[in-house]
Amino acid sequence: MSKNKLQVSIHSLILSLFPIHPKAINEQIHTQVFSEVQKLWKSYESKLRSQIQSLSLNKIDQEAKIKTHVYENLLKNLETLQEARKNHFNTGSRPSHWWPDSNDIYLSNRVPAYSHTFRFQDNTIYFTLEETFSGKGMDKSARKKLYLLSEIPVKQYSSIVQISFQFRSLTDEEITEFGRQPKQESINNAMLKTLRKLLRKFSILVDVDSSHFIETLSFHISLFAQENDPLILHKHLFDYYADLINKLLRIDSGNLSQVNFLSKIEKEKDDYLLRKTNSWFLLKLAKLLATFEDLLISIWSKKSLVSQTEYVITLGKLAEWIGSDFVEEISDSIVSNEKQIKEWVDLYKIDPITIKEQLRDSELRKLFPIDTGYFNTDFKWKLLNALPDIPIHDLLDGYIYKSDNWYALNSLQEIWSGKIKCIYIDPPYNTGNDDFLYKDNFDRYEWMVMMRNRLELAKTYLTDDGVIITSIDDNEMSNLKLLLDEIFDNNSIGPIIVQTNPRGRTLDKHLAKTHEYLLIYALNKDHTNTLFKIPKSENQLAEYNKVDDSGRSYRLIELRNRNPRFNRTNRPNLYYPIYTNQNTFQISLTQSAEFPIEILPKTSRNVDDCWTWSKEKTLTNRDLLVSKKVATGAWRVFRKNYLDKKGESSTTKEKSMWTEGSLSNERGREQLRDLFGSHTHDYPKSVNYIERVVQLATDDNHVIMDFFAGSGTTAHAVMQLNQKNQTKNQFLLIEKSNQLKNVILPRIKKLAYSYQWKEGSPIDKSGQGVFLQYQVLEQPMEEIFTKVGLGGNVSSMNLKYNFTDKKLQVQVENLSNPFNNFPEIERAEFKKNTSSDYIYTANQLLGLNPSSIRYDFHNGIQYLFIIGVIDEQKTLLVWRNAGNLDFKKDKKILEQNLVNTQISQIFVNDFCLLDQYTQIESIFGSMITTKA
Repeated sequence: MSKNKLQVSIHSLILSLFPIHPKAINEQIHTQVFSEVQKLWKSYESKLRSQIQSLSLNKIDQEAKIKTHVYENLLKNLETLQEARKNHFNTGSRPSHWWPDSNDIYLSNRVPAYSHTFRFQDNTIYFTLEETFSGKGMDKSARKKLYLLSEIPVKQYSSIVQISFQFRSLTDEEITEFGRQPKQESINNAMLKTLRKLLRKFSILVDVDSSHFIETLSFHISLFAQENDPLILHKHLFDYYADLINKLLRIDSGNLSQVNFLSKIEKEKDDYLLRKTNSWFLLKLAKLLATFEDLLISIWSKKSLVSQTEYVITLGKLAEWIGSDFVEEISDSIVSNEKQIKEWVDLYKIDPITIKEQLRDSELRKLFPIDTGYFNTDFKWKLLNALPDIPIHDLLDGYIYKSDNWYALNSLQEIWSGKIKCIYIDPPYNTGNDDFLYKDNFDRYEWMVMMRNRLELAKTYLTDDGVIITSIDDNEMSNLKLLLDEIFDNNSIGPIIVQTNPRGRTLDKHLAKTHEYLLIYALNKDHTNTLFKIPKSENQLAEYNKVDDSGRSYRLIELRNRNPRFNRTNRPNLYYPIYTNQNTFQISLTQSAEFPIEILPKTSRNVDDCWTWSKEKTLTNRDLLVSKKVATGAWRVFRKNYLDKKGESSTTKEKSMWTEGSLSNERGREQLRDLFGSHTHDYPKSVNYIERVVQLATDDNHVIMDFFAGSGTTAHAVMQLNQKNQTKNQFLLIEKSNQLKNVILPRIKKLAYSYQWKEGSPIDKSGQGVFLQYQVLEQPMEEIFTKVGLGGNVSSMNLKYNFTDKKLQVQVENLSNPFNNFPEIERAEFKKNTSSDYIYTANQLLGLNPSSIRYDFHNGIQYLFIIGVIDEQKTLLVWRNAGNLDFKKDKKILEQNLVNTQISQIFVNDFCLLDQYTQIESIFGSMITTKA
């Protein structure tokens, strides 16, 4: 084997070994990785030459032949490493053991690239993605989305050539060309042919027909148009590789000493030394690969900064809490906000001509929700500043976070850990459909790792008596149950079978499946005694058709134990006679002239049975027992079962099978069509279904989390149940896709106005308003690699410094000026600021839920005072633009705001003259960067 051939093989193998998905990194990093590999190769060549020269016969003339065999051995070892990684970590593999290792980490990367730039000679080629990505997320479209050229694909700007792409489903004509199961690779080849023709027109690209340019362009199209496959990383990759390499060293895999011209070499010694040189190269390579794996893990483990925080609040709630004068005060700002007005016109089908008149009427406008995302920051602070001086958390109906759910679960622990009563999720299953934000045709190992990572984090969010309830179908039910058994220490409360498709799935090969499962697990099932007791149904209530003298409703239940497992033989102490009076129907345990009739617990066939109560209990509760002569002429004893018990409404245990038609997926689709007037989501759960789940596990003043939020049915169910039961439960949703903007927020705003809709129009005004907070969280893996380059070399010595210590940390100057006005960028998903929202990030990382927010100007300087509780200590956070502070005046302002507050701890951004405080900058970085 030639040196060049081996290097080509090494390049190919390293691509498969290299853990960073090309799409997740920039070209500079990719190039420098292979620069490091080239340096490593030169060192290897030098060591190998020295080793050959030291062989027993020192046959320099045989060096080339010896190298050939050493290279072959090295290649076999590299292939072994490649196969090992494929079997355990790589996407699309079929591992020999599919149970997920707790050291494995699943990285989601299901977001299309919006730009990509590369240099060719002295030219710049810029790829851009038109805003055609719908981001339906949980919506399983019938056609998967692919990268295609836009209608005008090539433009020139001075020395830059821009190539524009779209990310969309194929048209019918394109399906005819590429087939019904199109592959991105085939489309890439077609795009390459088209681009070669178009690019000939641009003078700055003189080599468009050269093979080098074509290969380069093809490579970058492939990078840009990746399948967005997720990655599986390993926390201890080097240890894993090192163990395998040491095993290879002990095995005579190449058997170099058996080659004829090496027959006189001291076989064992020289063969071992040659293979040890290869082992040295492999270990160095493994260290380099593991260094980049560690980099990804450090970024993946980083706490997310808050990019944007907004509120939605109906005008009626503002008037109720603050007063109608405040609403009048801000009404001009509202009426002049065209974006807000347009949203109300679109949501509620209001005549745009009359809407501004309605806004002047306090009764007509009370259900209209303000979205602070349409207003400037000063308006938002003014609104929050006016709220009552009670915890904002107590006023909010819910929270929504736009984020990959792992990032959100990893970043929100301080503020939400131990506070969630019920987690409900409907995760993706292996249904075979490709077009899914969380890849829907997972390899089993991959799917299990993805779920393990998230479930282990989710567990920390539950209250002591909290539960997690998961919808799942047959594809992954058994695997998920095993995983939940492990994570939740076998605290299974049991599965519920739910009939979600009464007609059956017609595409199923053998059986038309009609059901799915609810897997229910508790943090500690011994602490869930108050859960799973639900109100009785109308049919059940109808059974309580008798009323006693005090007006209490009851029904009669036979005292005989009707369970066939119990009878006189195995419960002899429950077999005894009861005596009755044939006129009064009262009972006694003693036979007398007043109670002459003996009644024994016998079946209709006169077989001895037993009572459900002991003699002692019967004697104590005899006033609850009555006799009755049945149709056969036999006497029976019945007990009164009251509807209310000890002053509380009677409940019943939930059944393990749900078959009501209102729980079907079709009902969920109808409900969304009624709300929006058109199809918005393929597989929504029925609101009735989720209502029943929520009722199962919560009562009042609880938080219900859904971190696969989809179309927001969980929020819908919580809001509707609060209205029905006059409760104050809150929803907490996490959703990565653009469903938040397109479906979830509009859905909640519609429900704030009315719960009754038809064809997208409200039937009445039955809504109760809403107050919610929604946030966009930074996605470190996706954002950092697109914003920063890597200077210098990428050796393991300085890699961590370059990224973890410099690029992942917060810049101090940003914390010193938190109110700077940054230009806003309109993106497909959300309005974003170029700087993160450090104020809300600090709240969440410290675990502070504000009880009051005061925003004010002093001496021309903006101040924000946030009061809340952290670890049962009353805490004050102070933010101000510190660049032009007079610190003596600043101290007086701070002291004035501390008077009579009984504050236990103070956090202040930048320097101040207070005697005791913690500078936020000093702790911010350590809170952001964590270990996986």
